[in-house]
Amino acid sequence: MKARFCRTFFVVLVWSIVASCDRITEEAVPDPDPVDHEEIEYYTLPDQQVAIDLKSISGLNTVTTLHITQTPRLGHATFSRSGLLIYTPHSTFVVGEDQFMVSAANASKLARSFRINMAADSSRIPCNAGPLPDWYRTPENQALTMDVLKNDRFCDATVDLASLEVGQQPEHGKLSVENGKIIYTPSAGFNGFDYFFYKVKAVFPDKNRTFLAPVKIGVGDPYKDCQITLRDDDVYWKQWFITDSLRIPVLSNDQLCRSRFDLPITITRPPVNGTVNVRNNTVIYYPANGFKGEDQLKYQRCDNGACQEATARISISGPEANCALQARNDKGQISLAALSAAPNRRVVFIYALGNDQVCVPLRQMVITDNPSQANLQVLPNGVILYRPPADFKGNLQFTYELTDIQSNKSSATVNLSIK
Repeated sequence: MKARFCRTFFVVLVWSIVASCDRITEEAVPDPDPVDHEEIEYYTLPDQQVAIDLKSISGLNTVTTLHITQTPRLGHATFSRSGLLIYTPHSTFVVGEDQFMVSAANASKLARSFRINMAADSSRIPCNAGPLPDWYRTPENQALTMDVLKNDRFCDATVDLASLEVGQQPEHGKLSVENGKIIYTPSAGFNGFDYFFYKVKAVFPDKNRTFLAPVKIGVGDPYKDCQITLRDDDVYWKQWFITDSLRIPVLSNDQLCRSRFDLPITITRPPVNGTVNVRNNTVIYYPANGFKGEDQLKYQRCDNGACQEATARISISGPEANCALQARNDKGQISLAALSAAPNRRVVFIYALGNDQVCVPLRQMVITDNPSQANLQVLPNGVILYRPPADFKGNLQFTYELTDIQSNKSSATVNLSIK
């Protein structure tokens, strides 16, 4: 995995920012590396699209022509009629990361890289990810009122309810917005699935940000002619710590129709280079010590005596040639106003590993120098939790050390300014 472009960390680190373009084209051949490049991260769930409104992204709001200059491996990136950039994952993509790039067609070579983080379930999505996908059911010819913001995650930001609007209309119904909720009225006689995107603004201490999120609605009897189908799963993963395990929601992309989701799955062929167990129909994969490469397993699900089988293919990325463990210094700044007044919620999550070069799994990450005796905690996933004192302003500096399974060590210093 390549290091993140942006080395600065923030209290709110991941956001979805959105817009439309006047004239948009597509081309598959990559351009040379652009001069002005930035990476933006998004979180989503299996079988869910990501919508991006490009005009609210810094540097692209005045651009009239854009190209997809790096296509995603695990999905499709296209432009809608309304100018939204839509990412649609392959049905087999259930866990891991994908990436694509959009560039401006001018001499300045503006480019924005988009990283899609496919989470196994909503519990794996951080609180600053913004809106989460919604799924609803309604009978034929019956209107539905949806509180689409109920499950969204904005940390301590304030959602502007008056800004809630439809980002892209559904094909088989009409929408209206009332009192912070969306009302969907299906077309007469329609049975099946309908889809739309909604847009909402969240107020942060530094600026407002606009988010888009997808909604799926099952109308009437969408499973009338449905046949149960198990689909294969593709997983692309990097093991950061030797203790890391991989959660694979193998049923998330399967077509189960009216069948019960809690019918158990069984492993019919275990992986060769690791071990697995099943918890609540989620497969937990534990790779063999330091394994890198391809592995796979097969699972089976039976319904009323009819059994089907599918394959989960796992790709664990390895280091590039001549790779060496390297922790890199980090520097960042946050506003005191961005921190919660409640002591139990006044926390800063520091993603120090984001720009480090990790070649083989890490055995440990420890704080080796903390001159100000700051309240720091290294979480199991490598995120450093910092709890600043009330009304603290000033600079924080500390050093952390990485040790990998080959006993290589590397240290870096973090400088954080709170103003």
